[in-house]
Order: sequence, then C-alpha cells, then structure tokens
Amino acid sequence: MNILGNKCIRCKINNFKVLQFDHIYAGGKEEIRHFGCAPQMYRFYINNPEIAKQKLQILCANCNTLKKCENHEQVQITGRNEYKNKILRKSRKKKRLLLLNVIGESCVNCGINDQRVLQIAHKKGGLMKEIRQFKTISTVYTYYKRNPEKAKENLITYCCNC
Repeated sequence: MNILGNKCIRCKINNFKVLQFDHIYAGGKEEIRHFGCAPQMYRFYINNPEIAKQKLQILCANCNTLKKCENHEQVQITGRNEYKNKILRKSRKKKRLLLLNVIGESCVNCGINDQRVLQIAHKKGGLMKEIRQFKTISTVYTYYKRNPEKAKENLITYCCNC
C-alpha cells in the first residue's frame, strides 16, 4: 500500500482495515487467473511499483463498492444467461431495499445512507446459517419482509467500511 499512497483516493480515509486494492480499469479477476493467485499478483506489483501505479489504486470498501456500481462491474451469477441474471439482480435489489426500509436505511455506526454501500447483517451472527436454511438470500429477504418484527429483532445495517 505504501507504493500507492496508504489512503483512499476518493474520500482520503486512511484506516488500513477498510482499504482495498482496486484495478483502475477493472479486470482484476482475469489478472488473478493469469498470475495463478492473488498473492503472486501482489508480489509482482511489489517488485514492479511503476506498473502498480499504472494499474492499481487504493479505495476504501465503500468507494470500491460505489465504483463497481457506477461502472456496472456486476458479479455474474454462474450457470444462467445474462437475461436471467438481470431479472434476479433486479428482484433481489427490490427485496433488499424493502428490507432496508424496515430495519434502517443508514449505517448504525457512521450514519452513511447511500444504499449502494449498505449491508444487512445478523445482530447475533448466523445470517449464513439462515441463507443455507432458506436456500437463497432472496428467500431470506422475503421471510423478513413478511416478518418485520423479526427483521428488527435480528438484523442490523452497516456500511462496507464498518
């Protein structure tokens, strides 16, 4: 990180716990595949700082998420065509926004209210257990949408940095 400045280039936050390497022009997954694994890729950049400055930047988790939204760098759902991916994303987004309306539309720690960086967490842990039980995150959202008291009791909203 020293090579690239030790702070987010967008918001200037310097808390190393939330800082992430970001490929300026996307393509990070392809580059990791090329190098075999992320540590090898980062070793290459440490040994070649000028190339690192051309290809990488430091962003905090919130700014990196916002950049991905702005550039439409969506995570692809494997095994489905693009049309189905688009429908599933739209449906999941709608359910997620409805759930945020129930449990809170801002981060409980810092108060940020940009819904693109908000994450829903289980107060006592166990959200992954629920996802396995309900089979998909979408059905978890549906369950809590139908049971708002349970949602308020079990869920909390954080931003990516918190």
